[in-house]
Amino acid sequence: MPIPEIAIADTPVVSREQMVEIDRVMIEELGITLIQMMENAGRALAALAERLVSGYPARVAIVAGRGNNGGGALTGGRRLAARGHGVSVFATAPRERFEGVPRQQLDICAALSVPIADRLPDDPDAFDLILDGVIGYSLTGAPGGAAADAIDWIDARRTATCISLDVPSGFDAAAGKPSARMVRPDAILTLAALKTGLAEAAAGAPLYLADISVPAKLMTSVAGRPVASRADLVRLV
Repeated sequence: MPIPEIAIADTPVVSREQMVEIDRVMIEELGITLIQMMENAGRALAALAERLVSGYPARVAIVAGRGNNGGGALTGGRRLAARGHGVSVFATAPRERFEGVPRQQLDICAALSVPIADRLPDDPDAFDLILDGVIGYSLTGAPGGAAADAIDWIDARRTATCISLDVPSGFDAAAGKPSARMVRPDAILTLAALKTGLAEAAAGAPLYLADISVPAKLMTSVAGRPVASRADLVRLV
């Protein structure tokens, strides 16, 4: 069954501050927890990944930062591992530095015997698919350190397919534009709503949108309109 399509022009667009407010209302006022939203994001990411990668089982690298974006990528990746794909996790920090829900997802990966390392291998093309969960919409300015190294590693690929979760790592959601260093993915799966400037920054990469259970009333109150679809996963055209 093909992924439904909706027009970018009919899609709500939110700034970083508006997305922070949506997350706050979801958790503090509606009782929809971060782990529930992360599970929704991971399910959509795994579904998209299996559509975009040919061959089974696929060799999958999850490149995960310590934040919620990394947690979402880990959630999607461990779903792929549970379905028999060959998944490896490459974290931008040692496991003990992960906290909260991202740490929980990392621990689940470990319980599933998914290999976890905090050093990237030499060749990104040893994998069929790379899930970019290095940095999400919280970035301000250009990334540095291990995050910058991970971005460079992902962009050194020649044959591996890369899906960025929510925004490409290195997209400055505060400014609504790419920073000096940004992953150039083959597809972007954004969450809940399109982020300001993301469509322009995508540079031709297909854009997809995942429903993470934000109520239409809340999206309308923050962004002025709901998502024009009831599907869990849509392509933005």
